[in-house]
Amino acid sequence: MSGGFFPAMMPPTSQDIFMLRSTPSSPSGITFPGHRHQGDPSFEAHLFGEPRAEPAPEPAAVVRNESSWENSREQFADTGIVTTTSEQVVDLPHATMRYSEEIETSVVADDPSTAGISRRSEIVFEYDTETVRVRASSAASAASAHARTLITVDGETLFNETWRRGVNPY
Repeated sequence: MSGGFFPAMMPPTSQDIFMLRSTPSSPSGITFPGHRHQGDPSFEAHLFGEPRAEPAPEPAAVVRNESSWENSREQFADTGIVTTTSEQVVDLPHATMRYSEEIETSVVADDPSTAGISRRSEIVFEYDTETVRVRASSAASAASAHARTLITVDGETLFNETWRRGVNPY
């Protein structure tokens, strides 16, 4: 229902049914994002038109999906570190998507105020006509937070924004 976790969670590769159970004593409803219409809007009886005769596009095919999880301890500073990495290559109907991510969190033993986390990710969509690259990074601790997103199309910057909050936010 939501693409908020894409590409970490891919939609299913097959069709399915969404069933909404409702009874007069316990009615159900669905709220869609958007604006409410004033008055009573009218819609055509065939809002979605006739079904298309052409077949649906092939579902996405996961070409590669690798991940790792590592726990370590830095001995001099007595710091615990957890690092996760993942890489995924998916052939979508109109592009190839390459996704990579690294997340690292650390904390000094007996001092929870030193806890921090950083995340770096890159998503590349390779279309026949162009390549779209999204690079995102973020870091947070008890004292500060930092996030950056860079989007390029064929190497030209489309969006580049950095957000910072707190004391000495990296």
